[in-house]
Amino acid sequence: MAGYILKISLEDAHPPVWRRVLVPEKITFADLDGVIQVLFDWDGGHAHAFSLPSLKISIGPNQADGEVLFDWEGEETLLEEALELQKSFRYTYDFGDKGRLKIQLEKQDEAYEGRAPILLKAKGGPLDAEQTQRRLSFLDFPENQELSEAWGKRNAQKRLNEEKLVEIAQQAFEKAISQLGKESIQKIFFSQASSTDQKITKWLKENPEQNGGQQEKIAGSMTNQQLLRLKSREDLENYCKYLQIPARKSWNKEQMAAKISQIFRKHPEYLLYVLSEDEFQEWQAFQNLPLGEIQGQLLSKTTRSKAMDLGLLDADFSNPAYVRLSLAVDAESFRPAMDERALRKYYRRLNRLSDQLGDVMMLYGVIEVPSLYRIFCKLFGESMEEEEFLRFLYWHARMNDKLITGHTDAGVQYAGVYEVDLDAALIGMEKYAGDLDYKEFTPREFQRIVQDRGGYYPSIGSLYRTLCQELYLTGTKSMQLLNDALFKIMGGADLPAVLRTIQGSAADVPLSIRCSLWESVSSLMLEFPLPMLKGRSRQEYAREKRLSPWSVQMAGEAAPTGGESGREKAMDAFPWQVQEWMWEAQRQNPPVLHQLEAYQNGHRIQSEEFQYLLAKAKRGKTEEPGTYVRSQPKVGRNDPCPCGSGKKYKHCCGRIK
Repeated sequence: MAGYILKISLEDAHPPVWRRVLVPEKITFADLDGVIQVLFDWDGGHAHAFSLPSLKISIGPNQADGEVLFDWEGEETLLEEALELQKSFRYTYDFGDKGRLKIQLEKQDEAYEGRAPILLKAKGGPLDAEQTQRRLSFLDFPENQELSEAWGKRNAQKRLNEEKLVEIAQQAFEKAISQLGKESIQKIFFSQASSTDQKITKWLKENPEQNGGQQEKIAGSMTNQQLLRLKSREDLENYCKYLQIPARKSWNKEQMAAKISQIFRKHPEYLLYVLSEDEFQEWQAFQNLPLGEIQGQLLSKTTRSKAMDLGLLDADFSNPAYVRLSLAVDAESFRPAMDERALRKYYRRLNRLSDQLGDVMMLYGVIEVPSLYRIFCKLFGESMEEEEFLRFLYWHARMNDKLITGHTDAGVQYAGVYEVDLDAALIGMEKYAGDLDYKEFTPREFQRIVQDRGGYYPSIGSLYRTLCQELYLTGTKSMQLLNDALFKIMGGADLPAVLRTIQGSAADVPLSIRCSLWESVSSLMLEFPLPMLKGRSRQEYAREKRLSPWSVQMAGEAAPTGGESGREKAMDAFPWQVQEWMWEAQRQNPPVLHQLEAYQNGHRIQSEEFQYLLAKAKRGKTEEPGTYVRSQPKVGRNDPCPCGSGKKYKHCCGRIK
């Protein structure tokens, strides 16, 4: 057993009026309402409700006829459910007079075993402490075991790894979101498997029980140039592009292979662009092995494939159960002349550049290569020549599938992240932002986004909390759905498509959660930067173009339906203009309420989601949970009383009677 020590203060009271009370655990908000009525000697004759300000959750008694006025039902919600989310909340009594209390958890009393509240201390206002305590002692609350068990079941999965979700969810999210896209599943070498990779894959498939079968190192018979010549013309043309070799169309494979081998010999450090530090160490160990059967020194599939594609290794797969590996006869001349210390320093710089490039690509999604070079150097103060940057971009990032590249018919080169449809992004870019430059960020602004993406784009955290707290998903599952939604948005998907990604085929998502998802996803789509808008969000783009952000490929042009509009019609199925009104209405924009009401009456809308969101907007107009706006200027204790009596306020209306 345990209890909670609460301080309940009357807001804007002069002098201060507050009560400190110990209440037992496992009580509902309806029980707490009874405690408050006794503490302040109220009769319960006015409408009342609790609210959690930062989470915009209202708690109170809903109508007997089933009409939903509050987010949580007071008789079915335990006090600790709110205290786990927020340590203070408000209580409003008599909405007309805006009588408000602030309720704050001061500490938990683990030793308390009673079931009745105890008045600990009080200040201000008329109070008979003895009589109040006697009335409190009659409130012998049950433990609400069934509610407690139901709540525990709902939160069992959510609380598996997170003791206090709201306190740490944002931190965990920010850490995860900063790595967004950096740990995507890496393909072996090329997005389209090379002939080398196809041979290795076939061989491994035939020898799964041996993890690649037996391997033998034999003496080589071909040079690097000769091995490169075995590759396809398309591969060699790509190599020339990646290494910034101005290849001529008249060149044959022999000439291209010779030029590529010459560059390798002159700049063996470029091989480090392709091989990771671990792969390079593995490759060096293989080079130092004597000829003969290889015992326990198997080259990994990735390293073997890369070495073969670089023309440093040849393999004989004629025997399915045995593979013979041979170095290029001049392989030793392509080893970078670096000691271990210089090698580590080189890889540290390479990894730093790779991470920085990943951060830029995740911000833009798809970007023209010359603009990427200019923005990259400006953000990180790099003095890298453009030719060297392009070698790094293609030979390291593209060859290791950290990004994709493509070009338009006009020959303009683009880079993009794998998760975004490059063609769709370019089509959208041509449609909306063909005449615009890429949005640029200051280094400080860029670092803020990278380090705290969830804080920079609040709607990301809002959607994450909706998934965790309302759908009761684990943090891992929520992050997965959030990633999927973000990449859908970056790819230019409309609102219905993104919602389908999150909700899947689930048909039992409650109405309130469907509406929360619609609002969260809508906000995210309006706020998040898009490749097709060259790094701008829909809201930023709309301000530049002086149009509605909802008109920018946000939602389908659903035809308005009259009496045929069924109750099951989702909010995202309405025309984008109507959805824009509804989204604005949730932000307390009174004019659009009239437009929505007229639309509802004119089209006889029956949609449950439409009606729920409209009712929520209307309720928020008169009572926005957690927000109090003073209707009259604050009057000081020694100011003249506003009633006109001529007395000081503290001796007149400000006196607690």
